[in-house]
This record gives sequence, C-alpha cells and structure tokens, in this order.
Amino acid sequence: ARAAARHADHGMLVWAYLHRVHDALEAGDIARADADLDRARPVAYATKRTHTRWVMTVADAGRAAFAGRLDEADALTEEALAINRRHGEDCYQEHTVARLVLARLRWRPQDADLAQLRGFAARYPHLPVWEAMLASLEWELGNADAARRGVEVCARDGFAAVAGSPDFLPAALCLADPTAGTGEPAQVERLYELLAPHASANPVLMFLWGAFGPVARGLALLAAADDRP
Repeated sequence: ARAAARHADHGMLVWAYLHRVHDALEAGDIARADADLDRARPVAYATKRTHTRWVMTVADAGRAAFAGRLDEADALTEEALAINRRHGEDCYQEHTVARLVLARLRWRPQDADLAQLRGFAARYPHLPVWEAMLASLEWELGNADAARRGVEVCARDGFAAVAGSPDFLPAALCLADPTAGTGEPAQVERLYELLAPHASANPVLMFLWGAFGPVARGLALLAAADDRP
C-alpha cells in the first residue's frame, strides 16, 4: 500500500487495500477491514478506470452481505455487474458468487444461479472452489446425488486439489455441508482434519466476492456426521 501510494498508482493502491481487507475479514478483525475499505473507497472513485470502480463495488457488496444488509448488497451486486458488462461478455463470475451468498443468507437457494455455477465448475476444473460451491448449492436444493458427485470430485486423493488451491478455505468450507450429508466416513474425517487448524477463520473468496461464514460451523457439522456431536 505504501509503495502504491508513493507512486500515485490508484489502481494498485485499491488492490493493496483489498488484500488487507480480505485478510482482516477472514481473521475476524471487522474494524480493521472496515477501516481499509474506507481508505480504499475514495481512491477507487477518484480514478477514471471503470475496472477499479467495479472492484470496489464488488467489495462493498460483499461487505454489505456479510453485515446482513442484504438489500444494499443486492443493489451493489447488480451495479457491479452493470459496470463489468462494459469490459466484455465474460462478466458473471463475481456476480454468480454474490448471488449464491445472498441466496444462502435469505434461505432461498433457488435464487442462486445453478446453471452458471455448473458452467463455471465445468470451465474451471483446476479451481475446485467452483465445484465446491456447486456441491453446496445442489445439497441445499435437495439434489443429494448431484451433491455427492461434487464431493467425490473434490475428495480425490484426500481433497488434494482443494488443499493445494489458492481458494482452499472457501472451497473446503463450502464442502462441509454436502460432505457431512453425503460423504463417506473417510471423506468426513479428512475434511475435518483440513479445516480444524482454521477453526477461528471466516473464509473470504477473492476480494469479497463472498464471505461464507465461520469454519467452526462446518467443523460442527462434520463432527456430528462423524458421530461426535
């Protein structure tokens, strides 16, 4: 952040702040996350780059959802999509994640875009967070067989691809529900083992595309499924 400020690179300064916001929110330091969001916002809106303003809008939408301001998050999510459409047709990744998070928070999984999630999971097999989010949605929709297939894809070699991915924590937490509900005992035990060191964390995907709640909740579900209520 200091280097970006010294060279007056507004775009890089916003990215630096959002890195800090991600880490603070994931660690549960809400005050620090909000302070850095407040620092990033005027920098983002001072630039003429629509991409930088889009990134800031996505982050503000994610923070609003995390705070429970769902109507505000909804409006900001659609505003971010409108901005991103100016950059090309491939503009739905962040929007799809945000809609998933909002659907979960409203207990309305049918509001999430299942077709888009299936498409991204097929398109990015090297990023298991998409398959994990898809499995979690299939489970919430009552599609147990589809959820089980998603768990099996992610659980290969002891969840090796998940554990080695840049989005490990969001992916692993999204898998907790469908694994607890449909997974084999060895899968339940292994996922618990992977998540246990992060029990105090609140996984955040990218720059506030979505925050998925406490790891502790996922651990509780897995423990119950392993007959350790």
